Order: sequence, then C-alpha cells, then structure tokens
Amino acid sequence: MAPRCRGGNVSGENLPHKGDRLQDSAALAMNLWRSDRPADALAMLDRLLLAQPNDPLALHGKGTILSDQGDKHQGVIFALAAVAAAPNHPGLRYALANLLVDTQNLPGARDAFETALRLQPQFFEAWNNLGLLLQDMRALPEAERAFRQALSVREGHPGALNNLATVLLALNRVDEAQRYAEQSLAAVPTQLSYRVNLAHLYRIAGRLPEALKLWEAGERLQPENRRFLEGKIGALLDLRHYAEAQTVLERGEFTEFGHLWQRLARGLAMVNQTAAALRIYRVLYAAFPDDWRSRIDAELMLPVIPSSAEQARQARHRYSEGLENLWALAVPEVLAKSPPARLLDAVERDNFGLAYQGENDRELQAQYGELIGRFLDAALPAWRLPMAARATAGRPIKVGFASSFIRDCTVGHYFLRWMTQLDREDFQVEVFILGGREDALTVEVRQKVARCTRLEGALPLVAQGMADARLDVLIYPELGMNDRALALAGLRLAPVQCAAWGHPVTSGFATIDVYFSSAAMETGDAAAHYSERLALLPGLGTCYAPPERPAERDRLSLGLPAAGNLLFFPHSLFKIQPADDDLLVAVLQANPEVVAVLFEGESPETTQDYRRRLGDRMRDSALTSERVCFLPLMPRSRFLQVCRLCTLMLDCLQWSGGNTTLDAFSMGVPVATQPGRSMRSRQTAGMLQIMEMTELVAESVEQLLALASRVLSDVTWRNELSQRIEQRRDRLFNDDAPIHALEAHLRALVR
Repeated sequence: MAPRCRGGNVSGENLPHKGDRLQDSAALAMNLWRSDRPADALAMLDRLLLAQPNDPLALHGKGTILSDQGDKHQGVIFALAAVAAAPNHPGLRYALANLLVDTQNLPGARDAFETALRLQPQFFEAWNNLGLLLQDMRALPEAERAFRQALSVREGHPGALNNLATVLLALNRVDEAQRYAEQSLAAVPTQLSYRVNLAHLYRIAGRLPEALKLWEAGERLQPENRRFLEGKIGALLDLRHYAEAQTVLERGEFTEFGHLWQRLARGLAMVNQTAAALRIYRVLYAAFPDDWRSRIDAELMLPVIPSSAEQARQARHRYSEGLENLWALAVPEVLAKSPPARLLDAVERDNFGLAYQGENDRELQAQYGELIGRFLDAALPAWRLPMAARATAGRPIKVGFASSFIRDCTVGHYFLRWMTQLDREDFQVEVFILGGREDALTVEVRQKVARCTRLEGALPLVAQGMADARLDVLIYPELGMNDRALALAGLRLAPVQCAAWGHPVTSGFATIDVYFSSAAMETGDAAAHYSERLALLPGLGTCYAPPERPAERDRLSLGLPAAGNLLFFPHSLFKIQPADDDLLVAVLQANPEVVAVLFEGESPETTQDYRRRLGDRMRDSALTSERVCFLPLMPRSRFLQVCRLCTLMLDCLQWSGGNTTLDAFSMGVPVATQPGRSMRSRQTAGMLQIMEMTELVAESVEQLLALASRVLSDVTWRNELSQRIEQRRDRLFNDDAPIHALEAHLRALVR
C-alpha cells in the first residue's frame, strides 16, 4: 500500500512552558529553521544553551535541526538531554521517539512513545506513531490497538483510519481494511495516498472495476495530477483493457509512463499479441538503454497459442538465439553500470511458456538461470552466497513454503497437506504468501502452520523478510508461474532450497538444490531432465484430498449438447499444441456422433486465436463447428458437474492432466493418455498405474486414437472402466505415505 500517515513534530501544547525570554527565543530559533535559515537558528540556540545549558526547549530544538540536517546521532543526543532536563513532559518523549525511529532504534523508540502516553494518555500523535512503529516491528495486533486508541482520541481522523486499514490488511482482514480505507478517502477525497491504498485493497479483493472508478474520480477532482492518470492506466491494465489503456497512454509522453508501457507490452504478449508487444519493447529499450526487462522479454518472447507446429519450432529457435544475444550483452562490467532497481525489475519475470512445448528444457532453463544469476550478482550479491546450515539438534526443523498460489487452485490442492501435515514435533512450518488473492484454503493454512506471512513490496524487502525467518529448508511448490517467486529462487535465503512440481519443469537455478517429484510419474532416466538433485516421493507425491461430489445437473442447464457422447478435452488452451489438435480432430473424425467439450481461455484474444487454429484444422478434415462445444471458465463444482456428464477425457500429448485428471477420476470418468519422456506428460499415466488400469495408457498416437474410439463406442467396456475407477480411485487420495517420505527427505537434508 501507499505510505502511511505519520504524526508531525512535537507541538507547542506538548512542550514545557516557562513563560520567559528563553522560551520566546527558542521559539524564534525554531521559526528561523522553518523559514529555511538553519544556520541562524543553530547560532541562536547555541547562545541560549551557553546561558542555560539544561534548557529543554533549546536542547530539543538543536536536536531537531541537527537530525533534519542528517546528523541523526547528534540529534538523538540532544533529544536525550532535553528529556533528562524535563523528564515528565510527554512532548519531549514523543520527539525523542521519532528521532529514535529515524535511527532504527525501534525498541528505544517504543519505550519513549509508551512513556509519553503514560504521561499523557490522550496524546493522539503518540498513539498514531506508536502504531506505525509496532507495524514495522511486525507486532500487528498491538499496532491495531494503538491505531484504535488514536481514533478514540480523534474520532474519524482520516490519517489514523488509513493507518488502521494498512495494519488490518497485514492481518489479512481485507474486508475490514476496505471499510476504514473508504472512510479515510470519504473524509479527504483529494488525498492521493488514501486513494492509492483503497485502490490497492480493491485490487486484492478482485474489485477491479471499482479500483478503476476510484482513479477516474481522482482524475476528475485533480486533472492536473498525473498520478491519478497513472493509476487509471494501471487499473485498465489490471482489467486487461489493453486497447483502452494504450489510448490513454498515448495522451502522455512516452518517457513519462515507461513502466506502464512495459506492463502493456507484457499484457499484449500474454494474450498472444506478440507482434504488438515486440514493437513496444523495441521502442522501450531504445528510449531506456538500461531497461533490461524489456530487452529480455523481447528476446525470449514465445507465442501463447502458436498458429502452427512450425511457428512453435521457430519461436523456440528464436528463444535460444535470444539467450545467446542476452549472454553477449549482459556481461558483469555492463550490468555494474545499471541501477539496481533496473536489474531487479529484469529478473522478476516468470519464463512460463517454454515448458509447454514438450521438450527437455534442462539446457535452456540452466542458461536462463545463469543469465538471471548475473543480474542478481550485480544487484544483490550478498544473497547469492552459500549459507551455512544451522545446528538442528534439540529443536524442530524450520521449513518454509513460498508461493503466490496458496489458495484454491492446482498448487493449493497439491501442496496443502505438505504445509499442514508435517509432524509438528519435528518440523516448524512457516508460509510466505508472495501476493495473489486469498480464500478459504489460505485461511486453513494460516490456522494450521506456525506462522503465515504475506510479503509484498520491493524484492529486497521480501527477501529480507524470508531470510529473517532463519529457515533450515525453503520449498517453492512451483517455480515458473510467478515473477516474484522465480526471482527469489535465484537468491540464497536458506541453507537448503527446493522446488516441487506445481510447475513440472526444472528451475535451472544453481540456488535450487533439490527437486521433489512423484515416483509414479517419472521415468528411470528422469534425473537427466533436472539441474537439481531429484528426490522422488511415493505415489502422487502428495496427500491429495478428493473434491466434494456436487449435485447432478442436466446437460442443457450446463450449456452442453442434448445428445451424443461427450469427449472431455478441458485443458488450458496454452497447453494444447498443434499435435493435440490433430489428435482431437482424428478422434472426432473416427466417431461421428461425438462432440468435444473444451473451455475458453482466460482472455478473449487467446480463445479467438485457439478457435481459429482448431477451426482451420477441422475444416481441412470436413468437420463442422457443431462438433466442438466451448464453455466459459467456471467454478470447480460446476466443472465437476460437466465432467460427470462426459464419456471420456482425452489427455494432451505433451502436458498431461494433473488436477484435471484427478477431478475426472473422482467423477468416475475414464481418461485416455499417451505418456512421453518428461514428467509433465506422464501424470495421468502415473495415476492409472497406481489404480492398475494401464489399459488406458497408449504407446503411440495411433494406439491412443484406437483406445479413445473404443471407449467412446463400447458401452459395456466403458461402464466396466468407470466401475473400476470408482472402486480404485481411493488409492489416489488421502495417502499419507508421500508426507512421511517428505519428512524423511527433509530430515536427511539438514541432519
């Protein structure tokens, strides 16, 4: 959130009153200082102190001016002398506390604030600034009490309301935080920081249209304030209104909003508008030679929905060439000349798309990891060094989990019980939420682990927050899906650092020591796919909770065709490669009564591009558009209702279903698959192996086509398969063995 509201300097009503010429002279000296005449003010205060060395007003004044000039140490010395001369005056204690905050003596500052409040319990500024201090000390419940005390003194004070909102957000009480932030902005509609904070809260809560309205209202109030225009553009980008955002951006100078142009380019790339994104990136790094982020994004851009297999191959080739270009440009002596902020901006990118091409990415990921390492070596060298292990005898092993996906999603479902079911006698679990929305699953994690902290802000601050936990082992459940997590993974924040298969591809980072994976889903030579040491866990590798079975619904109410067998093909569109289109079309050709059920993408643009590609392939095979049904994205319960009505789920060739396959099996729906060499193509096959149903595993595309056609046409065999899935699916769920194996690995890693 935006800066909080700190109380001002000590006021006259809280200072000692002497009623003589010395007091008047001290006040005159401070007026000189406020009039930007510090030398004259100090000379006058020195004359006063020569006449009366223990005058508290003169001591206080000199301490304030010295601190303002940058000599904070001397400022504190004079403030201490003022307190010694007048120990029972709350204003001097308050002034001392503020100076101690500025010198990072937080315990001393807390003591001074609390003493001031004992002397004057109705001291609003002291309560307010004590709250800020306690928030910085992570004493959040005490900070909340301090702000509420401040509001009891000055009811409705907008600054205190805003501060209370910030601490409530830190306590993950978002709804309460919004109410207080709304009150503060209603009191002072033109206050920028209040509007920034409320817009941030709306963004966290997913109230993006309301955040946009806040910025638009601010722009109407103060059209000359460019920060409101900046906020409006940011909100449009959050809403993925890219065309409108670009129109507004073009109203200003290009260099004024370079960071927003960069966000626009990233957004366009995410919705498969790579040519438009590339044009913006080229202008950006021409205008800002040290804009490494734009250069990296331009060199390593991959299409989200490749138009053909040939385009995918060409994009991978360009990616490899781009890495070579960046290696030649980003040499240590050049990076040393770039501002650290530019270097850190460059490393906060996710490298998400490479893994979906279905090849062994170890070499390219390692090259990328080493490139990012160069930037981190230049920007944060202290956090790139090895970290010595700490003795664990006589205490629990401290294990941390860091992710922005600690919520109701695939990562949350996979790794919830890693976080909540490790043996509490042997392990102390801390969770770091790296942004993103929170929900009921997040609440469950917060309730069951030793500590759960939401870390936001600049990368070094987040890294420091994680390092301060003094972990023995740090686990990233997924790496490659979130900018912040991948950047942090390039730092050394714990003696042992691990990744897991929430995004099933090697990190390529030398700072990740171990990669946890599922033994059922890996091949015998799987270690060759990983730069980390591969550690295999039995079964699925996790203790997965089965979803609740929703009430049944009819086809029409779910938007499905009334007749015909339904072929479930529910994969994210960016996972579906042109070879998968060929397979899907072949199955539809071989089974004329079948309709395929797919889901739209997260943006209209990617959905349109995929439908165009699939439509071209269908027309080539004389298939009509009625053979495919696209449904909108939907909640999991409705997704399960759709799944239950389908005859067969067909797996992707290069990126097998994981959570999706588990959902299908929970509904008794057969899944046909052909595994490849990498783990990400073998998840369904691993599950079928556990259930001893390998007759649904094909060894070739031709065999997969025949297998799918048999399931779709042979009712007796299909019913038999569904019955066996119903009988054996419990083998996939609530399995404690992977948790115990994980515990054994963790003990071995640190002892």
